[in-house]
Amino acid sequence: MIEGITTGFFKGILKVFSQTALSFRSLSSAERSQIQEARLRIVPARDGETLEQLTKRTDGTWTPAEASVANAIHEDTRLRRGQLVKVPIRQPYVSQSGPAVRSD
Repeated sequence: MIEGITTGFFKGILKVFSQTALSFRSLSSAERSQIQEARLRIVPARDGETLEQLTKRTDGTWTPAEASVANAIHEDTRLRRGQLVKVPIRQPYVSQSGPAVRSD
């Protein structure tokens, strides 16, 4: 029984829950290969580069304003060569381990 839901109400939505659960399936290889994630990376800037230029160069997912806040620098700041900047970079998702297994 689901906590806080009366038995009568649950019986009324049981069919919808069951249909939803039965609609799940494993992803195909083609579907899995299309999954993207954004990973936070530390990227060295080029001399005189702006946050906008750096995020475009690295295919970063943040706007210059978001990068400005995350790096605690003004959006229009000219960066120094080698200055380290946090940027989330889009990349293909790669599973780090197998599916989670419950040990209940």
